[in-house]
Amino acid sequence: MYALNSEQDALPTFPDAEAFACIKRELGLSLDSIYSSISLSPIAATNLGQVYKAQLRYLGQFVAVKVQRPGIEEANGLDPHLMRGLGLLIYKYDYTISSDVVALIDEFARRVYQELNFYPVGVFGCVF
Repeated sequence: MYALNSEQDALPTFPDAEAFACIKRELGLSLDSIYSSISLSPIAATNLGQVYKAQLRYLGQFVAVKVQRPGIEEANGLDPHLMRGLGLLIYKYDYTISSDVVALIDEFARRVYQELNFYPVGVFGCVF
């Protein structure tokens, strides 16, 4: 097992009020009507969002509530486009590379967008 160093474990969070407003806006319900409790601050933060621990009001089940970092889709949207343009140049002018660079970049972009699509797992993405 690997221990996280302080740099890996110190990703800054975004304001909890924004995260809670995002959940409310996405579900159209107040937090109190969904959860009997929710952590007041995130229990984890990643480059894509942050996670709160909550207990579902009617089922009593404890769940992880992931909230996407504001602006993350826009921040990551331009990179694959620029990389694809670079891949097209490499494909056109560099005859020493036998791999389909554009296809590799397209696959990378597809995976990034899959990671950003929180909805299939019941997570909330918000635009502020």
